[in-house]
Amino acid sequence: LELFNAKADGSLLSAGIKAINYVTTLPGRALMTSDEFFKGVNYTYELSAETTRLGIKTFDDALKSGATVSDALKAKSDAIDKFLLEPPDYITGLAETGTFTQRLEGTAGKIQSALTPNTATGFALRTQIPFIATPVNVMGEAVARTPLAPFTSSFWAAMKQGGNEADMAMTKVGLGSAAIYGFSQMA
Repeated sequence: LELFNAKADGSLLSAGIKAINYVTTLPGRALMTSDEFFKGVNYTYELSAETTRLGIKTFDDALKSGATVSDALKAKSDAIDKFLLEPPDYITGLAETGTFTQRLEGTAGKIQSALTPNTATGFALRTQIPFIATPVNVMGEAVARTPLAPFTSSFWAAMKQGGNEADMAMTKVGLGSAAIYGFSQMA
């Protein structure tokens, strides 16, 4: 209503503007709602997976240190309770990665930040390219599962981290390459 210098006075004009706004923004709100729903589902899954890992590790560590099974179960339960009281922030990042909505970095991140709607150009670009993060993130995950992955900075960042991250990067390349080979043979 502020764009038209109008006030919500109950007139036909203000009701019409509100109706246009409601209809125009409905698809975007529906998309945001489904996005938040699936982030919530993925957050719950990631929280459950991290809780299970923590429980198994705590139980095994307690047994290795000489605790009885009942003491190990108690330590496991205490560790899980403490973990669930204040879940770490990285679980939100895992949920965003699982729904391809994590923040973009590099050139794509600069393009995304240039699409701010508070300029005429930004508004025009935002209406034509409303979702840049999800397609870019999906393409990035597709490339991470091909023999081209070693040419990306994210692959080498995972390799430098070592441990689970390096294992997952190599596994993605291996399984993706095997799938590509299998489908090419069927074709």
